[in-house]
Amino acid sequence: MQHKTVLITGATSGIGLETAKHLAQKEYKLILTGRNIKTLESMSWPEDTQIIYSDLSSPTSIDELCDQIKKGPHKNQLYSIVNNAGIFIREGFLDTSLEDWQKAMQVNFMSTVQILKQLLPVMIDHPMNGQSVVNIASTAGYRPVEMTTCYSSTKAAMISLTQTMALEFAKNNIRFNCICPGVVDTPIHSIEKTEDPETVRKAYNELHPIGRLGTSKDIAYAVEHMIHENNSWLTGDIMVLDGGLSLKG
Repeated sequence: MQHKTVLITGATSGIGLETAKHLAQKEYKLILTGRNIKTLESMSWPEDTQIIYSDLSSPTSIDELCDQIKKGPHKNQLYSIVNNAGIFIREGFLDTSLEDWQKAMQVNFMSTVQILKQLLPVMIDHPMNGQSVVNIASTAGYRPVEMTTCYSSTKAAMISLTQTMALEFAKNNIRFNCICPGVVDTPIHSIEKTEDPETVRKAYNELHPIGRLGTSKDIAYAVEHMIHENNSWLTGDIMVLDGGLSLKG
């Protein structure tokens, strides 16, 4: 019996962790990876959940991650890959160092390329109905946001990668879709580290036409929708999930 196994990067917090919890309830098998695996190991997961340390800023660490997956208990059952891990840099263009550019491009974009280069052949060799890749980008990837040139550029690359891969791998029945979250209440936005988190959160809520920030659950539900085999005609989609924020001028 083939089990539907989902790989989630950046699974130790925020969107990645909530997506893992949600998909676990839907009886998917899971491969979870991130840097803080003690967090994952302290939680209760379904039997056969594979937890692997990986630092996506290191190509060598990514190679080791992919090797462990290809040798692990789910090696022939890879149903979906959720490329979620990312870092956020809010700085002006001239203030962003080349080292920060290189790190952001590696973590936010090239890690996805490297993972797909090694694991897509596994999916092709072991086809399952509805196989797909979901890339987590950002509304900043298509709508200009001041002081986020570095971050936005990496997310624009993810959007383009999604659509071109959707075309190239349609013949293999592997779907590629992308979610572009707006402001989601996760550690990446550091709301809790501000001097007055409640005031900051209230201001963010008021920015959104729907009246609130996004939550990690909002994104987790969208991931489930995109990977579900009943949506096997869904490919090349760029889902904007931002409570209407990007509709404002």
